[in-house]
Amino acid sequence: MAICTLFATNRLAEHTVLYFPASDGTTSEGYLHIINHSDEEGELSITAIDDFGNRLEAIVLTLKAEEALDFSASEIEPAEKNDDTNDSTERRRNWRLEISSELPIEVLSFMRDANGAMTPIHEGVPLIAHRHRIPVFYVGDPNSSNSVLRVVNQKDESVIVEISATDKTKRQAKASVRIPGAHTLHIQGADLREGETPQSWPEESELVGAIDLDEGMWQVDVEVASNQSIAVVHLLKSKNDQQVDLSVNETQWWRGVVVKPEYRCAGNDYIRNDYGVRYRSKKNEILEALGGNFGPYTGKCFDDEDAVEIDHIVALAEAHESGMCTEEDIERKKEFGADLLNLTLASREINRQKSSKDALEWQPENENKCWFANRVLEVKQKYKLTVDNDEAAALAEILKNCKSTDLVVSNCSD
Repeated sequence: MAICTLFATNRLAEHTVLYFPASDGTTSEGYLHIINHSDEEGELSITAIDDFGNRLEAIVLTLKAEEALDFSASEIEPAEKNDDTNDSTERRRNWRLEISSELPIEVLSFMRDANGAMTPIHEGVPLIAHRHRIPVFYVGDPNSSNSVLRVVNQKDESVIVEISATDKTKRQAKASVRIPGAHTLHIQGADLREGETPQSWPEESELVGAIDLDEGMWQVDVEVASNQSIAVVHLLKSKNDQQVDLSVNETQWWRGVVVKPEYRCAGNDYIRNDYGVRYRSKKNEILEALGGNFGPYTGKCFDDEDAVEIDHIVALAEAHESGMCTEEDIERKKEFGADLLNLTLASREINRQKSSKDALEWQPENENKCWFANRVLEVKQKYKLTVDNDEAAALAEILKNCKSTDLVVSNCSD
């Protein structure tokens, strides 16, 4: 569920609930449980924005010390409807909320059905390497449960969203969707298969292309340019309009590696000696693998033997924080430290610059950048190491422009 504790000192902290449905008495409605963890009384502000970008006047509530309060979508509805201002029932069906307070509040959001049963609302599909991935997206008969993409354009300008899908036979197809500024679209598999802009979408919205895949379970990726900002919610909607938020998956994968925050091994610090020094005897094997006495990071040939150092492409400290810290077998750590797949040559200066940085913090600027990014992934795949979201984005930015990930060998015979 969307659980967020907002800690703030003399400043407003904000939290967004991406989906907060209104109710007609038969379908699910949004429901909040807000807890004040402070021993002081204070205010919180709730601003509702509908799917057409209409922003209501903020609702200001008072929270007593250590008090909890409940808030439902019915408390948002305007007292009067006015068709001239797009306040019709149809246009007020769904909301997103901006909640702000100087109090340390905890916000728990749910969908509550007509019988009072509640299911959690999550914080949206995670963004990894510029894409939101839904591993299982249900597309089927209208009389069964189907997936719905709720895509929120968080900027005032229109954005183009690329949606690609893969079915169970590994067939792939893609389409693009234009979303007007500050608007939100609900996109169903049937819309994507037909390839026609639904009449219910607002003006300036456009669906281009059709995803002509078989019904069933798809893997779906939603992507935008790196300078654009969207949020994606994955809903499962039944034939009687009951909904469940499926946005969060326990494990997020990208290119065969798990995406997780690093620095997660508290109490298990990096100890250099655990990884051994066997790599020092590997220079001749490295030279043979490289095909010459040069540094791939610069392409420069080496003249001074003393200036050449053996570098771990995925630095030992970086590997430790990416999962090797959980490895109890010291021999496995020593194997990693001496694995030829993760060894190359570098000048002393470049080796010091690179140090223990990850691929976000350091990458070569020459023609072997693609080789480097691919080799980082190969090493992390082999040893089941993780990347964090920022490193995945950096690697994706490199690899999307690569025609080849082969090593470019320098001619050092002259």
